[in-house]
Amino acid sequence: MKLKEKNHQSYFELTPAEKKVADHFLWAGADIIYETMNDIKEKTKVGDATIVRLCHKLGYSGFSDLHVCGSHVPESTGRGISSGRS
Repeated sequence: MKLKEKNHQSYFELTPAEKKVADHFLWAGADIIYETMNDIKEKTKVGDATIVRLCHKLGYSGFSDLHVCGSHVPESTGRGISSGRS
């Protein structure tokens, strides 16, 4: 199941802080694999534990597992981070 689908299934059960991260994941699209935990913390103003907790709720073993499963992340919306990659 893709990250976008997992996010939609669980969205209403998430805490407000987890929703910030979930929204960021959807907004960033495939570019999420280029972001570090610190990038996401800075953009969403949440702590490490919130990001990891959301990853667990979405069925990943943690943030690094989300990166490994990057092929399951939806296509970029064109609004993602500017990573300097083409």
